Amino acid sequence: MMALLQYACFEIASTIISAVEKISDHNDGASAVCLNNIGSIYKAMGEHTKAVATSLNNIGSIYDAMGEHTKALGYHMEALEMRKKFYNDGHPHVATGLNNIGTVYYAMGERMKALGYHMEALEMTGILHGGTRNEEEVLQ
Repeated sequence: MMALLQYACFEIASTIISAVEKISDHNDGASAVCLNNIGSIYKAMGEHTKAVATSLNNIGSIYDAMGEHTKALGYHMEALEMRKKFYNDGHPHVATGLNNIGTVYYAMGERMKALGYHMEALEMTGILHGGTRNEEEVLQ
């Protein structure tokens, strides 16, 4: 779905640019306004796709609650990949995504995978809160 949305926006932007080039000189104000508007569309699209990542995460949580862990894992993984594109690795949304994946793996009985994701989220949370946390600090 996201690829289709990106393609549609690219096609619209290309059409607008071609039309502006045909009717105006690149140095005039109309071109600048048009390009600014295209930039606004892409900016809005980015906000929209962040909302899609949140929706995917929520769908994953619902599937997890329903006991459909494989489906839940797929949605959480997709949400995490999207969030990693939008945010840096130290962002709370990325840490939450890692934690959600760890929770699903735990429910699936894959304790070591769950531990890995939870530890990564915990380390990131420590970074987010101005310190570092590792397993030894947590266990003390």
